[in-house]
Amino acid sequence: MFGIGGPELLIAVVLVALVALVFVSIDPWITASQTLTVQGLSAAELSKPVRGLLGATRGSRLIHTGDSFALVVRRIPGWVVVASLLTLPLGLILLFLVRRSETLLVVLRDVDGGAEVRVLGLTKQSVIGALAKGLGSLRAPVNVR
Repeated sequence: MFGIGGPELLIAVVLVALVALVFVSIDPWITASQTLTVQGLSAAELSKPVRGLLGATRGSRLIHTGDSFALVVRRIPGWVVVASLLTLPLGLILLFLVRRSETLLVVLRDVDGGAEVRVLGLTKQSVIGALAKGLGSLRAPVNVR
C-alpha cells in the first residue's frame, strides 16, 4: 500500500545518479591568492591575453576596467541541490531561486622587467590553471608566488 513502486523507484535512481554525476564531475572551487610575474611584457601587453583567457570561462561575466578584471560567476550552492531533492517536487523551485555570485579579481601592474598578475577571489581550479598555462605560453617566462 505505501511502498515504492516501479516508476517511483526509477525516478529516485535517476535523480541519485544525476546528483552523483554532477558532484563527481564538478570542477572544485578554490580561494585564489596568487601573484604571477611575467618577465619582458608590460601590463598593457598582457591585458588582451588575460581578457581572452578569462573571457573563455563558461557561464561567467567579465568586467574590465583599466588594468583590472572581475570575473563574476553565478552558481548553485551544493546545499541547494540536496535540499531540492529532499523536498521534491516543490524543492525544485530552489534550483531556480537560490544562486551565489562568486568574483575573481585579476589586477595587472608593471614591475621591474615585466608585469605582475595578481589573482584574488573564489573561482574554479580550472580557471587558475588555464590562466597560469596561458600566461606561461607567452614568449616570456612566468614566475608564480
